Amino acid sequence: NAGAGAAAGSLRIAPSSRGRLGAWLVSGPFAPRGKAEGRDAQRRNRAPELPPDPGDALLPPQLGAAAAEGVDVPWVLATSADGPLDLRGASKASGAAIAYAGGTLHVPEAGRYYLLLGTAAAVEVRVDGSSVFARRESRAYRDDGDLAIVDLTAGDHAVV
Repeated sequence: NAGAGAAAGSLRIAPSSRGRLGAWLVSGPFAPRGKAEGRDAQRRNRAPELPPDPGDALLPPQLGAAAAEGVDVPWVLATSADGPLDLRGASKASGAAIAYAGGTLHVPEAGRYYLLLGTAAAVEVRVDGSSVFARRESRAYRDDGDLAIVDLTAGDHAVV
């Protein structure tokens, strides 16, 4: 939900009673840079190629705004009632492609926070632009199979 103090167009993410985050801003698909499967993804998805270091080029998630400098692919809203968010479906990707999910995480007080990830794909989590977790290989899906531990100050944090 967009809460008081959140920037216009931002999505403030908050967990459900079961601890799941079911609404995200998503952007993509993007073609993996310089790989044959990336060129195939560009043709199938009409996907732009990412900048050389996409993590550094990403802009904070804002509804309708571009996801990265020089890339005309906006952040759009995607939701899931109470299960995993289908990022591939939300970004309308097919084949090898990259998509992003993000939002603004509001932390009421400073402390150590735990983000449990459930994904079969390779994944990286960035908070305020810094990488806090990365798994480079795909594997069988596991609900809550990866753990990112993050020390956060009170206030809003961009999570991608």
